[in-house]
Amino acid sequence: MSPSVTSIATTLARKVNRVRFPRAVKPQPTPDLIRLGSGYGGWTVPESAIRPGAIAYCVGAGTDVTFDLELASRGCAVYCFDPTEHAIVYCQKIEHERFTFHPYGLWSEDTMLRFYSNPRPGHGSLSAVNLHGTDEYVEAPVRSLRSIMRDLQHDHIDILKIDIEGAEHAVIDSLAGD
Repeated sequence: MSPSVTSIATTLARKVNRVRFPRAVKPQPTPDLIRLGSGYGGWTVPESAIRPGAIAYCVGAGTDVTFDLELASRGCAVYCFDPTEHAIVYCQKIEHERFTFHPYGLWSEDTMLRFYSNPRPGHGSLSAVNLHGTDEYVEAPVRSLRSIMRDLQHDHIDILKIDIEGAEHAVIDSLAGD
């Protein structure tokens, strides 16, 4: 880029960031970040949140719960949620005293929801928002976070991992009203 194009791009980026991130919202670095799980199913979280007795809700299991199991191995009570058949078959075989699987998903309300197929044969990731634009679907139960917490008798969650194939935005938007 020429200097004039670079300076214009820099100025534009600053203006966009001022609009997106008002001065009152200043992201702060967290020095204790740690990555847990496999390369595919791993997540980065503050190490200070991982402590014996911490409650972790891990939504969206698929066939890789290495993150969930590392949390459980470090003393967290892990509750895993996924309504899809391949996840149910996979997770019901896991035995860990601090890992509990629930065969329903997370959504804005308690209902049955369509989960659309992935166009790649043999790939189990289904999407409630039809991320891949397919016609085939299965219906599965989903619950609101408030409903799940009430049934599990939790008044807080220390860690919430949501990996639900494009439906994260709809769920997070619904949490703002809770």
